[in-house]
Amino acid sequence: MEGITTILQRLNNRDPLPLLVPDKVWDPALSEETATITAEDIVSEGEALPSEQVVEAVRSSLLLLNDDLDASHDISQGLEDSLGSYLHGVMHRREGDFPNAKYWFRLAGDHPIHALLYDEGQKIDNDLKQRGRWDPAAMVDEVERVYRDGAEDSEKGIALRKLQMLEMQMLVGFSVGSGVKENE
Repeated sequence: MEGITTILQRLNNRDPLPLLVPDKVWDPALSEETATITAEDIVSEGEALPSEQVVEAVRSSLLLLNDDLDASHDISQGLEDSLGSYLHGVMHRREGDFPNAKYWFRLAGDHPIHALLYDEGQKIDNDLKQRGRWDPAAMVDEVERVYRDGAEDSEKGIALRKLQMLEMQMLVGFSVGSGVKENE
């Protein structure tokens, strides 16, 4: 668990915040480290090992945080569950393929992180209160609007970047904690 914790700390302490639509990998060395994560790296000593699907979800979510969209995509498109679809949706939103992002979010459906993301997200962006819930399609629309206006550094752009960071951090946490099984 130590290796993944170090990677996550480095990603969580990024400054400035990740762009909504990044144009390059933030830290290529972190992508290389992420590629070597094993099931043993995800759990504490003595805990049951997660499935390979969980390991791949953790890798994909960490790669999203590192702006390594191609590598994340390679993984998420092979994850045939709602988490894989959600990761796939975030990746397409971040690459600026907004209609495709909405498609993957529809496939993902209502995800377990949505309630907490909505609650925590209201502290970042008051506009969320008006919706009454986390709406991935509305997030796509807002990101698209800010991106097309070249306003990622505007007040709204920064709020969306904070929301996106929170969402990706929650996905890493969910990935680490999901589907842990005994060795098969």
